[in-house]
Amino acid sequence: MVSEPKKGKNGKTWDILKILEMFGSNICQLLLFAHAIVGCDTTSKPYGLGKGSTLKLLKKEVDTAREKAMTLIYGGNNNEDINSLRYKIFTQKVSAATSFVNPHDIPPISAAFVHHSRRVYPQVQVWIGNYILEPLHWGWKLSDDLLLPITTELPPAPAELLKVIKCSCAGSCESNRFTCRKNQIPCSIACKNCKGLNCPNSPEIDKNDDDMV
Repeated sequence: MVSEPKKGKNGKTWDILKILEMFGSNICQLLLFAHAIVGCDTTSKPYGLGKGSTLKLLKKEVDTAREKAMTLIYGGNNNEDINSLRYKIFTQKVSAATSFVNPHDIPPISAAFVHHSRRVYPQVQVWIGNYILEPLHWGWKLSDDLLLPITTELPPAPAELLKVIKCSCAGSCESNRFTCRKNQIPCSIACKNCKGLNCPNSPEIDKNDDDMV
């Protein structure tokens, strides 16, 4: 097999029989799964995970599936779920960090990963010639006649936290061009410019809310 040449580089020639001999038939059967779960054209890519390291880890645990597979890829063990691993990695990074910890540096929450894993399965099925799965049942949603990946069905943060999150958008926050709207975070009184008042991204005020002054 010969890969396409890239700019300034020649293509590579791969000895398929040698690869089969090196990995074994069990791992070769997982190649499509490994390719899809760490990111391809139709599945999202978990930040910082490569296909080479993924294959090496899967070689140790060929029977690991879905969330357990992702937990293993992120360096967890069989006794951890992905949420516990996410918290552990987050606390480790916070204790060693000199600035804020980027969310993409830690594993996804289980509620987000479940949709990612659902998109992986039909993609692998397409690669092996099965085109009968309905995307809307497998991690996708329809919006304006376009298929979009479902990220999670949970809110971006707990309600108590959303009340104090603020944005510094210079505008009316009416479209996804504004980070608050793009991340589905409603504006609040703490926002720098709109103050959460007369803003298209502000939630309706509940006059019976005990927090109102």
